[in-house]
Formats: sequence, structure tokens, C-alpha cells
Amino acid sequence: MYRALLIVGILLVTAESISRHHHRRRSLPDDQSSEMMTKVISPSCELLCEAQWKSDFQIYYDKMYDSGYYDIPLDPAVISSKSDLVTFCRLTEQKYNCLKTQCKITDFPWTPERHICKLHADNFKASITCFKKTKDIVHDDCSSLCDRLTPRISPAEKRFIENRKLPRQAVKEFERQNSACLFVACHRLCHEKVIEHKCYPSERAKALETVAEYYDEYMRKEFEIFALPDHNLLFSSLCRRITPDEDEEEFVTGNASYNNRTMNRLINGVKIVIQTIENKEQDEE
Repeated sequence: MYRALLIVGILLVTAESISRHHHRRRSLPDDQSSEMMTKVISPSCELLCEAQWKSDFQIYYDKMYDSGYYDIPLDPAVISSKSDLVTFCRLTEQKYNCLKTQCKITDFPWTPERHICKLHADNFKASITCFKKTKDIVHDDCSSLCDRLTPRISPAEKRFIENRKLPRQAVKEFERQNSACLFVACHRLCHEKVIEHKCYPSERAKALETVAEYYDEYMRKEFEIFALPDHNLLFSSLCRRITPDEDEEEFVTGNASYNNRTMNRLINGVKIVIQTIENKEQDEE
């Protein structure tokens, strides 16, 4: 019973994050803001900084941040042009300056926008020419593939979850998270293959490195949510497969072969995407 209560507790914190994941997930939810606090302060300060950032985002990009910005795949605001990227990072810098000076926050967790604009800004700027060539394909063709995937869980992993006697809500969240990880894996693989197809050889290495770093850190952050012993079993074998330094067979021995089949299914789907693009290009010649 104690384990069940702990698991339900984390679900209340993470349900929004997980459910958004199946569709293209937006950025840091407001309810994670407490991670950035170094002392107890009124939450209104941080909310004001966030609200100003989102308002400025809407003015420049003519879309709502909460409903229109995607973390997965990389949003057009980040990969459409150098000017859009510079503006996005300028707005992000203003937000973090607000948090630092007005809210006295000195320690920041990983977020997608901080990764793009602070931790790996040079790589994104160096890759923007390549990313521009991939934008439409990633958001149209790759999304069409990744949105219609059917998530699967191995019989062995199903038995493992059933034997744990988890609350029904926990089982649903396990399934949602597994679906989300399939979506992330699909978009990463598809973007990488589109880069190889559309970008010049001189552009590919840096762009591939930039995409890999982003997706790796994204999944590391996801794993942090489930890192406590009593609920890390909710992070599926597939999720562990695509998270650096995690063991996909930690709970279910032999599940790597099942994940191999899942990844092969993704590879075959992406091959069809690339072949379709090549056919279109030939028709246009």
C-alpha cells in the first residue's frame, strides 16, 4: 500500500508532462518551477517572468506559446531562420534575467529553451542553415509518421507490470510514457535521416551532433522524474533504451530484442519518408 501511495503521488506531479508528450510536447510546465527555487519566495515573481516571456513570444511569432510551441520536434521558432533563433534566445535570455534579478533564483534546471539558448547556443547557430532545409519535412512528413505510430509493450514487460499490482492510474501513465518515448525516438531518428538527406556533407556532422545532444538531454530530464526507487519502474524499457546511460533490461531481462524490433519498425517507417521525399524531388526536376 505504501508503494502504491508513493506512485500515485508522483503521478499527480507528472501527469501533465506525460500526457503532453504524446502530442508534441511544449516547454517547461509552470508546476515544475519549484525546482528552480533556492529559497522560499512568493511564486508570483516567477509566474510574472514566465507570463512576460510567453506574451513576448506570442507578439513576435504570432502564436500562443502554451499551445503552439513544440519541444518535440524542434519548433520552427528555433530552426526556421537565424533571425528567429536569435529572437527566441533573446526572449529566453530576458526571462532568465528576470528570474535571476527579480526572483533571486541562482540555480536553474535543464529546460529545452535553456539547452538551445544557453548551454548549446553555438551549435544551434552553426546548424541553422542545415535545420532550415529540414524544417518542413520534419514538421510535415516526420510528424505524419510519428503521430500515427501504435505503441507496443512486450508480453514480458506487461507481465512484470501486472505482477507489481500497480494502481490503475499508474498503469495508464506507464503506457502513456511508453507511447511518448516512441514518439521521441521516432522524431529523433527521422530528423537525423532528413539531415543526412537534405544537408551538405559539410553541414551534417554539426547538425547531427546538435540534434543528438538535444534529444539525449531531453530524455535525461524525463528520467529524473522517475528516478526514485518506488516509481522508476514506470519508465518503460523503451524509454530506458533511448535514454543515455540507462539499462533497458533493468526490470525485464531479454527486452532488448523486443526494443530492437520496435526500432527496426521506426527505421522502416523513416525509410519510406525519405523515399517519398526523393520521389517528390525527382518529379519536380
